[in-house]
Amino acid sequence: MTCQGHPLCSINHMFRLAHNNSMQRTVRCAVGRGTAALTPKRAHCQAQGGIMSNQACLFAEDTPTPYDPFAEEDKPGANMLIIAGAAYQVPVFWLACFDQDDIAVIESEEGDIPELVSEMAVVRSRLSEREAMVKDLFPGHAPAWDEFRQAIEGVGQKYLKVDAYEIWLLYEDDEFGHLLRKALNWFRSREEADLEALLSLAGIEAYNNKTKTFSAGEYAPEAFLYGWLEE
Repeated sequence: MTCQGHPLCSINHMFRLAHNNSMQRTVRCAVGRGTAALTPKRAHCQAQGGIMSNQACLFAEDTPTPYDPFAEEDKPGANMLIIAGAAYQVPVFWLACFDQDDIAVIESEEGDIPELVSEMAVVRSRLSEREAMVKDLFPGHAPAWDEFRQAIEGVGQKYLKVDAYEIWLLYEDDEFGHLLRKALNWFRSREEADLEALLSLAGIEAYNNKTKTFSAGEYAPEAFLYGWLEE
């Protein structure tokens, strides 16, 4: 898979650190899991202009098989459609599409890689059910949610998927999987600890529970909410 160029996908955006300790995580990526993990047999997203970054992709296919970064070839009939991309994080709106039961584990020599797969019909119903709570969490970004919903509604493929392999590389052991499970659980539990996991995976820091706002710094808030949408 290749995420094409987008206004949000600038060189500065590619190199930004989504967490306070992102540089440490990047070092662990190269040292903790070994350099072999950084060279899967096929890449899923490529940064604009060839600049490399750890990216995630939101995409749709007609087959239910989760994305395997080490697979030799795409399966026949997949009919892949790239919907959105993100650098160094898994955006909140992507996570709103899935439940814990949608986690599919890819076994590899580097460890168990959590990927996400859900039927598109279920995703559309889920987004409808969760719209009020997401807009309550980010009341100032309702237009961004509506834009994301519109993008999902326009997808004709049967399954929605997330490839977060390169994001998984930034974490040690099962830290990413643990955060992912807690983040997806928030849509049911509404517990503070699960919300912290949701915001952490999305790279959102200093979320204000009273004003329900967050600072995006020099970056567009959409980078943390849906990444960049493919045209």
